[in-house]
Amino acid sequence: RSKQSSWQHPFSLTHRSLVAAFRRVVQALDRETAITVEIEAAVRQGEEEINRWREARAPDGTSYYYKVDSELTSWENPRDELQEHVKFRMQMLSKITEMALPAVGGTHNTRRSTIDVKPSAHSSKLQARMAEKWR
Repeated sequence: RSKQSSWQHPFSLTHRSLVAAFRRVVQALDRETAITVEIEAAVRQGEEEINRWREARAPDGTSYYYKVDSELTSWENPRDELQEHVKFRMQMLSKITEMALPAVGGTHNTRRSTIDVKPSAHSSKLQARMAEKWR
């Protein structure tokens, strides 16, 4: 026994990806574009992850889900959890637009950003695409 827990918080990977995305946005010259790129990447990654899961039937007819190229299985549809992760990433990335961020080069920008990013449009688009995948 290693006496070490192998449990990981369900959002730990999402958190790490958000930290990396935030760093990229803060360093970008065009933050509006950088945020849009990050949101679109979150949607794309969510779609790719959904595409790795398949529905199957147990001998008793109960649905279960398995991830292609891995040994992961789940009795619950992973789509809902994956959508929550993507939705959370989009919400957090959109919050960057409300923050006073340091300017590229080190000076602090004390005014609020006026970047117009519409996460609800991305969210609706993602949910519609994901729903199609699981019909």
